[in-house]
Amino acid sequence: MPYEIRLRKTKSIPRIEFYSIVGSKTPDLVLNVDHEQLLDFLKPYLLSDNVARYDRRRKSIIIEDRSLFEKTIILASLLMSCRRRKNDRFIMELIESLGGYDIHFWASNIMELYSKTRNSRSIQRVIRAFKILYQLA
Repeated sequence: MPYEIRLRKTKSIPRIEFYSIVGSKTPDLVLNVDHEQLLDFLKPYLLSDNVARYDRRRKSIIIEDRSLFEKTIILASLLMSCRRRKNDRFIMELIESLGGYDIHFWASNIMELYSKTRNSRSIQRVIRAFKILYQLA
């Protein structure tokens, strides 16, 4: 089942919207993150046509793999909470090295908290726990 990520801008603030159903009108998660950092992470997957596709006209990314979709959720959440950009590459490598259960656990916690409150600030506690566990804080 394909998943969709839409890249938007509201009042010159970059915004990423995650949809578990392609073409849905209500996003499952909305985060204020720079588009270039997310595209940099997804670049190897976008080059292989069978995993992810980027539509420049619609500014959306269609992802076929659930694990990759969950990795992008974790990455975007971490990038939203980081002030310093010097260890972005380390964060990307850490997310790539995580196992399937870890990825699913963290992504489902983030999505569940956001769906309860519809506020991206509510996921900060989960992100803080992730940072402490993986020694990013």
